[in-house]
Amino acid sequence: LESAVEFIQSKPQLAEESQEQIKLAIIGRPNVGKSSILNRMAGEVRSIVDSRPGTTRDVVDITVRAFGREFKILDTAGIRRKSRMTDRLEKYSALRSVACLEECDVALLVINADEGPTEGDARVAGYAFEMRKPILIVVNKWDLIENKTSTTINRYQEELHLALRYIRYAPTIFTSAEENQRISKILPQCIQMYDQSRKRISTSELNKALRVILEKHTPPLTKNRSRRIKFYYMTQVGVAPPRFVIFCSDPKDVHFSYRRFLENEFREAFGFNEIPLSLFLRERSRKAHGSKPEEDLLEMPKNRFDLEWEEGD
Repeated sequence: LESAVEFIQSKPQLAEESQEQIKLAIIGRPNVGKSSILNRMAGEVRSIVDSRPGTTRDVVDITVRAFGREFKILDTAGIRRKSRMTDRLEKYSALRSVACLEECDVALLVINADEGPTEGDARVAGYAFEMRKPILIVVNKWDLIENKTSTTINRYQEELHLALRYIRYAPTIFTSAEENQRISKILPQCIQMYDQSRKRISTSELNKALRVILEKHTPPLTKNRSRRIKFYYMTQVGVAPPRFVIFCSDPKDVHFSYRRFLENEFREAFGFNEIPLSLFLRERSRKAHGSKPEEDLLEMPKNRFDLEWEEGD
Protein backbone atom coordinates (compact mmCIF):
# COMPACT_ATOMS: atom_id res chain seq x y z
CA LEU A 1 0.00 0.00 0.00
CA GLU A 2 2.83 2.41 0.86
CA SER A 3 4.49 1.66 -2.48
CA ALA A 4 1.24 2.26 -4.35
CA VAL A 5 0.64 5.60 -2.60
CA GLU A 6 4.21 6.68 -3.30
CA PHE A 7 3.80 5.75 -6.97
CA ILE A 8 0.53 7.70 -7.30
CA GLN A 9 1.97 10.79 -5.61
CA SER A 10 4.94 10.79 -7.95
CA LYS A 11 2.67 11.03 -11.01
CA PRO A 12 1.74 14.54 -12.25
CA GLN A 13 -1.85 15.59 -11.64
CA LEU A 14 -4.06 15.62 -14.71
CA ALA A 15 -5.06 19.12 -15.79
CA GLU A 16 -8.77 19.79 -15.54
CA GLU A 17 -10.68 20.39 -18.72
CA SER A 18 -10.81 24.09 -19.49
CA GLN A 19 -13.98 23.80 -21.53
CA GLU A 20 -17.34 23.02 -20.04
CA GLN A 21 -18.98 19.70 -20.84
CA ILE A 22 -22.33 19.79 -22.66
CA LYS A 23 -24.81 17.30 -21.21
CA LEU A 24 -27.45 15.86 -23.53
CA ALA A 25 -30.37 13.67 -22.45
CA ILE A 26 -32.10 11.46 -25.05
CA ILE A 27 -35.75 11.15 -23.98
CA GLY A 28 -38.91 9.74 -25.50
CA ARG A 29 -41.40 6.92 -25.46
CA PRO A 30 -40.26 3.27 -25.53
CA ASN A 31 -39.05 1.81 -28.84
CA VAL A 32 -38.58 5.06 -30.78
CA GLY A 33 -34.87 4.52 -31.46
CA LYS A 34 -33.13 6.35 -28.60
CA SER A 35 -30.43 3.70 -28.13
CA SER A 36 -29.81 3.44 -31.88
CA ILE A 37 -29.19 7.19 -32.04
CA LEU A 38 -26.79 6.95 -29.09
CA ASN A 39 -24.81 4.19 -30.82
CA ARG A 40 -24.60 6.22 -34.03
CA MET A 41 -23.32 9.30 -32.20
CA ALA A 42 -20.81 7.19 -30.25
CA GLY A 43 -19.58 5.43 -33.41
CA GLU A 44 -19.86 2.05 -31.69
CA VAL A 45 -22.41 -0.19 -29.97
CA ARG A 46 -22.70 1.16 -26.43
CA SER A 47 -26.37 0.45 -25.76
CA ILE A 48 -28.40 -2.70 -26.45
CA VAL A 49 -30.87 -2.32 -29.31
CA ASP A 50 -33.92 -4.55 -29.71
CA SER A 51 -37.25 -4.34 -31.52
CA ARG A 52 -39.07 -5.03 -28.26
CA PRO A 53 -39.80 -1.96 -26.10
CA GLY A 54 -38.25 -1.61 -22.64
CA THR A 55 -34.75 -2.86 -23.52
CA THR A 56 -33.07 0.10 -21.80
CA ARG A 57 -33.73 -0.13 -18.07
CA ASP A 58 -31.29 2.40 -16.64
CA VAL A 59 -29.42 5.42 -17.87
CA VAL A 60 -26.47 4.72 -20.19
CA ASP A 61 -24.01 7.59 -20.55
CA ILE A 62 -21.08 8.10 -22.89
CA THR A 63 -18.55 10.88 -23.45
CA VAL A 64 -17.98 12.11 -26.99
CA ARG A 65 -15.55 14.72 -28.35
CA ALA A 66 -16.66 16.38 -31.57
CA PHE A 67 -16.65 19.80 -33.23
CA GLY A 68 -14.15 21.05 -30.67
CA ARG A 69 -16.48 20.37 -27.72
CA GLU A 70 -17.02 17.59 -25.20
CA PHE A 71 -20.44 16.00 -24.79
CA LYS A 72 -21.88 13.72 -22.14
CA ILE A 73 -24.82 11.91 -23.75
CA LEU A 74 -27.37 10.18 -21.52
CA ASP A 75 -29.56 7.47 -23.05
CA THR A 76 -32.65 7.17 -20.85
CA ALA A 77 -35.36 4.54 -20.55
CA GLY A 78 -38.65 5.09 -22.35
CA ILE A 79 -41.38 6.94 -20.48
CA ARG A 80 -44.96 5.69 -20.68
CA ARG A 81 -48.19 6.58 -18.94
CA LYS A 82 -48.14 5.40 -15.31
CA SER A 83 -51.20 3.21 -15.83
CA ARG A 84 -49.37 1.28 -18.55
CA MET A 85 -46.23 0.58 -16.52
CA THR A 86 -46.21 -3.13 -15.78
CA ASP A 87 -43.76 -3.44 -12.88
CA ARG A 88 -41.77 -1.51 -10.30
CA LEU A 89 -38.60 -1.64 -12.37
CA GLU A 90 -40.25 0.24 -15.25
CA LYS A 91 -41.55 2.89 -12.84
CA TYR A 92 -38.06 3.31 -11.39
CA SER A 93 -36.58 3.58 -14.90
CA ALA A 94 -39.08 6.32 -15.78
CA LEU A 95 -38.22 8.25 -12.61
CA ARG A 96 -34.50 8.02 -13.45
CA SER A 97 -35.24 9.31 -16.95
CA VAL A 98 -37.08 12.35 -15.62
CA ALA A 99 -34.29 12.98 -13.09
CA CYS A 100 -31.74 13.07 -15.94
CA LEU A 101 -33.58 16.06 -17.37
CA GLU A 102 -32.59 18.11 -14.35
CA GLU A 103 -28.89 17.48 -15.09
CA CYS A 104 -28.91 17.99 -18.87
CA ASP A 105 -28.25 21.16 -20.87
CA VAL A 106 -30.21 20.09 -23.96
CA ALA A 107 -32.95 17.46 -24.23
CA LEU A 108 -33.25 15.35 -27.39
CA LEU A 109 -36.90 14.39 -27.79
CA VAL A 110 -37.02 11.35 -30.08
CA ILE A 111 -40.28 10.73 -31.97
CA ASN A 112 -41.20 7.75 -34.15
CA ALA A 113 -41.84 9.19 -37.61
CA ASP A 114 -44.02 6.23 -38.62
CA GLU A 115 -46.43 6.84 -35.71
CA GLY A 116 -46.31 10.63 -35.75
CA PRO A 117 -46.52 12.93 -32.71
CA THR A 118 -48.68 11.22 -30.09
CA GLU A 119 -50.10 12.13 -26.70
CA GLY A 120 -47.21 10.24 -25.11
CA ASP A 121 -44.68 12.39 -26.98
CA ALA A 122 -46.46 15.52 -25.75
CA ARG A 123 -46.34 14.22 -22.18
CA VAL A 124 -42.59 13.54 -22.34
CA ALA A 125 -41.97 16.93 -23.95
CA GLY A 126 -43.97 18.50 -21.12
CA TYR A 127 -41.44 17.28 -18.55
CA ALA A 128 -38.61 19.06 -20.37
CA PHE A 129 -40.76 22.15 -20.98
CA GLU A 130 -41.63 22.51 -17.28
CA MET A 131 -37.92 22.40 -16.44
CA ARG A 132 -37.26 25.08 -19.10
CA LYS A 133 -34.76 22.90 -20.94
CA PRO A 134 -33.84 23.53 -24.59
CA ILE A 135 -35.51 20.80 -26.65
CA LEU A 136 -34.31 19.40 -29.97
CA ILE A 137 -37.01 17.29 -31.67
CA VAL A 138 -35.46 14.29 -33.42
CA VAL A 139 -37.95 12.59 -35.75
CA ASN A 140 -36.40 9.14 -36.11
CA LYS A 141 -37.19 6.27 -38.53
CA TRP A 142 -37.76 8.77 -41.34
CA ASP A 143 -36.81 6.00 -43.81
CA LEU A 144 -40.11 4.24 -43.00
CA ILE A 145 -42.15 7.09 -44.49
CA GLU A 146 -43.15 6.03 -47.99
CA ASN A 147 -43.89 8.16 -51.04
CA LYS A 148 -42.10 11.21 -49.67
CA THR A 149 -42.39 14.43 -51.69
CA SER A 150 -40.96 17.94 -51.40
CA THR A 151 -43.86 18.90 -49.11
CA THR A 152 -43.77 15.88 -46.78
CA ILE A 153 -41.46 17.52 -44.23
CA ASN A 154 -43.56 20.72 -44.21
CA ARG A 155 -46.78 18.78 -43.58
CA TYR A 156 -45.14 16.76 -40.83
CA GLN A 157 -43.78 19.97 -39.28
CA GLU A 158 -47.32 21.38 -39.13
CA GLU A 159 -48.48 18.24 -37.30
CA LEU A 160 -45.67 18.70 -34.78
CA HIS A 161 -46.65 22.33 -34.19
CA LEU A 162 -50.25 21.30 -33.52
CA ALA A 163 -49.36 18.45 -31.16
CA LEU A 164 -46.51 20.34 -29.43
CA ARG A 165 -47.78 23.89 -29.79
CA TYR A 166 -46.16 25.04 -26.55
CA ILE A 167 -42.65 24.35 -27.93
CA ARG A 168 -43.02 25.78 -31.43
CA TYR A 169 -39.57 27.31 -31.02
CA ALA A 170 -37.90 23.87 -30.77
CA PRO A 171 -35.89 22.95 -33.91
CA THR A 172 -36.54 19.65 -35.68
CA ILE A 173 -34.18 17.18 -37.36
CA PHE A 174 -35.51 14.27 -39.44
CA THR A 175 -33.19 11.29 -39.02
CA SER A 176 -32.84 7.58 -39.60
CA ALA A 177 -30.57 5.78 -37.16
CA GLU A 178 -30.90 2.58 -39.21
CA GLU A 179 -29.43 4.24 -42.32
CA ASN A 180 -27.36 6.87 -40.44
CA GLN A 181 -29.17 9.77 -42.10
CA ARG A 182 -28.64 13.28 -40.70
CA ILE A 183 -27.35 11.96 -37.34
CA SER A 184 -24.28 14.17 -37.86
CA LYS A 185 -26.49 17.28 -37.68
CA ILE A 186 -27.57 16.64 -34.08
CA LEU A 187 -24.41 17.70 -32.21
CA PRO A 188 -23.86 20.98 -34.15
CA GLN A 189 -27.48 21.92 -33.46
CA CYS A 190 -27.02 21.13 -29.75
CA ILE A 191 -23.94 23.38 -29.63
CA GLN A 192 -25.95 26.22 -31.13
CA MET A 193 -28.77 25.77 -28.60
CA TYR A 194 -26.33 25.44 -25.69
CA ASP A 195 -24.59 28.69 -26.63
CA GLN A 196 -27.95 30.45 -27.02
CA SER A 197 -29.07 29.39 -23.56
CA ARG A 198 -25.93 30.95 -22.01
CA LYS A 199 -25.97 34.19 -23.95
CA ARG A 200 -25.96 37.41 -21.92
CA ILE A 201 -27.36 40.69 -23.24
CA SER A 202 -26.24 44.03 -21.82
CA THR A 203 -28.84 46.12 -20.01
CA SER A 204 -28.47 49.03 -22.44
CA GLU A 205 -29.21 46.77 -25.44
CA LEU A 206 -32.22 45.28 -23.67
CA ASN A 207 -33.72 48.68 -22.91
CA LYS A 208 -33.17 49.92 -26.45
CA ALA A 209 -35.00 46.86 -27.74
CA LEU A 210 -37.74 47.34 -25.14
CA ARG A 211 -38.34 50.89 -26.34
CA VAL A 212 -38.67 49.72 -29.96
CA ILE A 213 -41.03 46.90 -28.97
CA LEU A 214 -43.27 49.21 -26.93
CA GLU A 215 -43.44 51.64 -29.85
CA LYS A 216 -44.48 48.76 -32.07
CA HIS A 217 -47.33 47.71 -29.76
CA THR A 218 -48.54 50.23 -27.18
CA PRO A 219 -48.81 48.78 -23.65
CA PRO A 220 -52.36 47.87 -22.58
CA LEU A 221 -54.59 49.63 -20.07
CA THR A 222 -55.05 48.48 -16.50
CA LYS A 223 -58.03 46.28 -15.69
CA ASN A 224 -60.14 49.23 -14.50
CA ARG A 225 -59.05 51.08 -17.69
CA SER A 226 -58.11 54.16 -15.67
CA ARG A 227 -54.56 54.46 -17.02
CA ARG A 228 -52.04 52.82 -19.30
CA ILE A 229 -49.45 50.45 -17.83
CA LYS A 230 -45.98 52.02 -17.67
CA PHE A 231 -42.89 50.00 -18.54
CA TYR A 232 -39.72 51.44 -17.01
CA TYR A 233 -36.68 49.24 -17.71
CA MET A 234 -35.50 45.63 -17.88
CA THR A 235 -32.40 43.56 -17.15
CA GLN A 236 -31.14 40.00 -17.49
CA VAL A 237 -30.83 38.13 -14.21
CA GLY A 238 -29.75 34.65 -15.29
CA VAL A 239 -28.93 32.14 -18.01
CA ALA A 240 -29.83 28.53 -18.86
CA PRO A 241 -32.53 29.47 -19.60
CA PRO A 242 -32.12 33.22 -20.17
CA ARG A 243 -34.17 35.04 -17.53
CA PHE A 244 -35.25 38.66 -17.80
CA VAL A 245 -37.04 41.02 -15.43
CA ILE A 246 -39.13 43.95 -16.67
CA PHE A 247 -40.15 46.56 -14.12
CA CYS A 248 -43.53 48.13 -14.77
CA SER A 249 -46.32 49.91 -12.90
CA ASP A 250 -49.06 47.23 -12.80
CA PRO A 251 -47.58 43.80 -13.58
CA LYS A 252 -50.70 41.91 -12.46
CA ASP A 253 -52.80 43.69 -15.09
CA VAL A 254 -50.61 42.68 -18.05
CA HIS A 255 -52.57 40.15 -20.09
CA PHE A 256 -50.88 36.86 -20.99
CA SER A 257 -51.21 37.67 -24.70
CA TYR A 258 -49.10 40.82 -24.24
CA ARG A 259 -46.55 38.83 -22.22
CA ARG A 260 -46.36 36.35 -25.11
CA PHE A 261 -45.93 39.24 -27.55
CA LEU A 262 -43.01 40.60 -25.52
CA GLU A 263 -41.40 37.15 -25.29
CA ASN A 264 -41.66 36.54 -29.04
CA GLU A 265 -40.24 39.96 -29.84
CA PHE A 266 -37.22 39.42 -27.60
CA ARG A 267 -36.66 36.01 -29.18
CA GLU A 268 -36.51 37.65 -32.58
CA ALA A 269 -34.41 40.61 -31.46
CA PHE A 270 -31.62 38.67 -29.72
CA GLY A 271 -31.57 35.30 -31.48
CA PHE A 272 -33.31 33.18 -28.84
CA ASN A 273 -35.32 31.47 -31.57
CA GLU A 274 -34.64 27.87 -30.57
CA ILE A 275 -34.67 27.85 -26.76
CA PRO A 276 -37.06 28.73 -23.93
CA LEU A 277 -36.70 31.99 -22.06
CA SER A 278 -38.34 33.32 -18.91
CA LEU A 279 -39.79 36.81 -18.73
CA PHE A 280 -40.84 38.16 -15.33
CA LEU A 281 -42.80 41.36 -14.71
CA ARG A 282 -42.26 43.14 -11.40
CA GLU A 283 -43.52 46.33 -9.87
CA ARG A 284 -40.84 48.99 -9.49
CA SER A 285 -39.88 49.92 -5.94
CA ARG A 286 -41.60 53.07 -4.68
CA LYS A 287 -38.85 53.98 -2.24
CA ALA A 288 -37.32 57.41 -2.32
CA HIS A 289 -34.41 58.05 -4.67
CA GLY A 290 -32.06 58.47 -1.71
CA SER A 291 -32.60 54.89 -0.58
CA LYS A 292 -31.30 51.80 -2.31
CA PRO A 293 -33.72 50.88 -5.12
CA GLU A 294 -34.48 47.38 -6.34
CA GLU A 295 -32.57 47.86 -9.55
CA ASP A 296 -29.29 48.36 -7.68
CA LEU A 297 -29.60 44.82 -6.39
CA LEU A 298 -29.62 43.66 -10.00
CA GLU A 299 -26.49 45.68 -10.83
CA MET A 300 -28.22 48.08 -13.17
CA PRO A 301 -25.96 50.69 -14.82
CA LYS A 302 -26.20 54.27 -13.61
CA ASN A 303 -26.90 55.68 -17.07
CA ARG A 304 -30.09 53.67 -17.66
CA PHE A 305 -33.17 55.36 -19.01
CA ASP A 306 -36.79 54.93 -17.95
CA LEU A 307 -39.50 54.26 -20.46
CA GLU A 308 -42.48 56.37 -19.44
CA TRP A 309 -45.77 55.85 -21.23
CA GLU A 310 -48.62 58.24 -20.65
CA GLU A 311 -52.18 58.04 -21.89
CA GLY A 312 -52.28 59.18 -25.54
CA ASP A 313 -48.61 58.44 -26.36
